[in-house]
Amino acid sequence: MRRGNRKEANELVQLISRLPWWVSVLCALVAYVLLSSFASAPTPKSVQPNQVSSLMVGSFWKGLAVAGQYVVPLLFLLGALTSFLRRREGAALVERVASAPGSSGLNQMTWPQFERLVGETLHRMGYQVVENGGGGADGGVDLLATKAGQRYLVQCKQWRTYRVGVSIVREQFGIITAEGAAGGFVVTSGRFTHEAIEFAVGKPIVLIDGEQLSKAVAAVSKSAQPQPHRGFDAERREPVMAATPACPVCKGAMVLRQAKQGSRAGESFWGCRQFPKCRGVRPA
Repeated sequence: MRRGNRKEANELVQLISRLPWWVSVLCALVAYVLLSSFASAPTPKSVQPNQVSSLMVGSFWKGLAVAGQYVVPLLFLLGALTSFLRRREGAALVERVASAPGSSGLNQMTWPQFERLVGETLHRMGYQVVENGGGGADGGVDLLATKAGQRYLVQCKQWRTYRVGVSIVREQFGIITAEGAAGGFVVTSGRFTHEAIEFAVGKPIVLIDGEQLSKAVAAVSKSAQPQPHRGFDAERREPVMAATPACPVCKGAMVLRQAKQGSRAGESFWGCRQFPKCRGVRPA
């Protein structure tokens, strides 16, 4: 196979691998049945002069079908194998991170592994996940997640980006709006800045930091205990937006703050936005 053809075939396999592996296997079977039946169709023994051109066209397509009955199913099967191996790797990553102490398992990954971990976690939460293939380490929409007919855009920020700023969240919101998606996720193994969290208030964006992701992975792992984890909906096991708690005193919006002094210096907590008028707090 020529280098150019090999590259095109590889790109096609990568495109097919975004589908669930069982869909690719089904497509391979359908393609083989259709193409083989067309390839084995009998050729007319006698042809009228006015039928020569149509016979030539039919012979051309039949020739393609003869080769395609093997090539097309093979491409689908290679895509299915790639998809299956990715799912298998994602499952292994889930168990590895779930068994690692704290967030240490997240910090030892490459960005493709991190993206695969997020995809597998969402898949186990009931989403149909497809790798977008156009995000990469520099950003963009990495995963397309669908649930109950609603489409969600997912951006993954690998651990080298420890604090995700408001510009990333604002960009994701713009993409969600432009694409007409139901909502989206921004997932990081690090943390979000206060400005990013405040910007997400009231918007269809779920911010998942490293701590929340570790809990999500633990919740969907094979060793998970049948009990709700803090930061997740006990009914659906979906992440709860980190920026939407209500003040226990005035019921207003809250802001993530950090203690400056005292025995809890350095720890994060939710403080009422109306401070100092209202001094309501919640643990982060």
